[in-house]
Amino acid sequence: LDAADLIDRGITVAPAIDRRLLQRPGGMRELESRALAAAAEGDLRPEVSTKFPLHQAAEAHAAVESRATVGKVLLVP
Repeated sequence: LDAADLIDRGITVAPAIDRRLLQRPGGMRELESRALAAAAEGDLRPEVSTKFPLHQAAEAHAAVESRATVGKVLLVP
C-alpha cells in the first residue's frame, strides 16, 4: 500500500475486528464495553485536521469535497 496514494484518495486504513472475538458468546458486548471504557477515559479522540469558523462552512465543505484535509473538519461557532 502506498500511504500517499491512500491519503490523496481519502482512504482510511483501519484494523479489522478480530472475527474470533465476535464469534464467541458475549464477544460483541466485550468489544462494546472496552470501547465505551476507552471513550470514558478520554483515550478516543478524533483527529481534527482543520478548524473553520461557522461563517466559513462553505469553504469547509469545499475542503472536504476536494479531499484537501486529512482527519475531521471542525466548524467552530
